[in-house]
Amino acid sequence: MHVPLDKSTGPTLPPELLQEIMEHIAIEAFPGHGVHMENLEVTPCPCKTALRAASQCALASHFLRDHFLPLIFHRIRVSTVIDLKNLLSLLHSNPVLVSHIKCLQLQEECGEPDGDDVDWLLSANEPEHLFSLFKFLSSASVLRELSFIAAGVRRKEVFPPVPLRGSIRNLMSQPQLRALEISRLAFTMEAVEWLKPTLQCFRAGIGIQVRGSSDSSWASSLIYTGSNALAVLSFRRRSYQLHFREVEVDFVLPIRLRWFPRRSTTLTPLPNLIKLTFKESIMAIIPQGLENHAILAPKLRSVTLSLDHRACESLERSMLKFSHLCISGPFENVEIIRRIYEPNVYDPETVAGDISVFLSDPEMTQQCKLQTLKITFLHEDQLPPRIKHILLLSHIEKNFEWAKLDKVLARPFFVRLRKIVLNIRKFNINQAQALDLQSRIQGWMPTVQEIHGAQIHVEF
Repeated sequence: MHVPLDKSTGPTLPPELLQEIMEHIAIEAFPGHGVHMENLEVTPCPCKTALRAASQCALASHFLRDHFLPLIFHRIRVSTVIDLKNLLSLLHSNPVLVSHIKCLQLQEECGEPDGDDVDWLLSANEPEHLFSLFKFLSSASVLRELSFIAAGVRRKEVFPPVPLRGSIRNLMSQPQLRALEISRLAFTMEAVEWLKPTLQCFRAGIGIQVRGSSDSSWASSLIYTGSNALAVLSFRRRSYQLHFREVEVDFVLPIRLRWFPRRSTTLTPLPNLIKLTFKESIMAIIPQGLENHAILAPKLRSVTLSLDHRACESLERSMLKFSHLCISGPFENVEIIRRIYEPNVYDPETVAGDISVFLSDPEMTQQCKLQTLKITFLHEDQLPPRIKHILLLSHIEKNFEWAKLDKVLARPFFVRLRKIVLNIRKFNINQAQALDLQSRIQGWMPTVQEIHGAQIHVEF
């Protein structure tokens, strides 16, 4: 490999060593590069030192700039109008940068003051700036993921605002767009017609509202949570199918979705849906509509649930039962996300660590569909790096009832279980530590391996 560095800079490193250094910086600085929106939460946080190094390298030579600029601009987050103006200034001075922007997150700062005179990023107060950005992105036709996330303040205007409707439509209807996230916004019914069947992932955040675009519909419109927004988009567009492969909702699969096939028996509302993610904790999920999976989403096989370690309620009190998922429901693959906090954030004695309680459903009287059980551990981003793996290993040993889980999963109802996976990628655990942990967990769960032949694997 030839590295065209300026000879005036003095002695140069061997090309192979330089390439290895560049790759190491890239991995540490941009762990989310190439990772889909829906998987970012389980991706390690960027190293601030590596980020600074990457930025400095991009200024050092043309060769290093060509390597690092696509990584730096791959995923862009804009939070304020000032951020937006700064980004536009860069794009105007160097238009080629827009070709590197594959993921754009427009997320308003929640810390901004309340009031009608606030200059919100996603409002129509100064639409020319967003219009210019969307024009840049539409011309490049490379955007893969798009997020519109409003601040947690009640807003009256519908979205998209009229001045931006055409430019946002051009973006949302581009065939290369694979993921769309909309949260805390009054999303117009009209906008659903802009979505293409190529859109794979739709995230309807808490507080999304679905309204008609005319002023007359305002008085009679209702405010919907993310899941009900999904229902309305299907139900009111009677001949329309939503081709999402993955959907994230708040706490309920809307029961009104099952009405849709009665209007048009030849169409399935969610024909390509394979994965459903509930953002709220298991304790908040309302089990309705899952029994209608055959007419709602015949390909649906995977579900992701969340368990907050600060919750002190017993999983026995959850309205959602395991039988809703894997007996009457369609799920063969179940992922449970476990959040770990510093010990001073919660009382270790109240941690709901025993998920075997959730799996010990008294309604389980027949074989369930479960084939893969994944437990994903997450932490807060501000957790000090030096204690991440210590906290994880301590939690796994002290706050997880492995013997009880082994006993429950060895029951005949779980005869189809083939794999138990622990995802600890967020914690920067090295290979030796991961393999040691895998060996210990295999020792803690011998019965399910012997009876069902289930394999235990740690992802790091």
